Amino acid sequence: MQEAANNIFEMAAYVDVMEKKMDSVLQELVTVKDQFRKIEEQEAEKGLKQSLKRAVNKLEQDCKAMKEKLFEVKTQRSRQRQGKL
Repeated sequence: MQEAANNIFEMAAYVDVMEKKMDSVLQELVTVKDQFRKIEEQEAEKGLKQSLKRAVNKLEQDCKAMKEKLFEVKTQRSRQRQGKL
């Protein structure tokens, strides 16, 4: 009977140790999950930043092209006015 009680006590102690280890593993998994989430957010931000940079570059090019066209129109109007004078 004593041996059975000892076995039960050892099993209970083993279960307690395993429960603590499982809690520790679970906490590590939560930490890893949080790290993955942060990495995903950083990658998303990088992608967003790259998209914004491309959009800004395109807008700059479009603005430069419009400025050149406006200058051409102004020059033509100026020449037309000079021709009428």
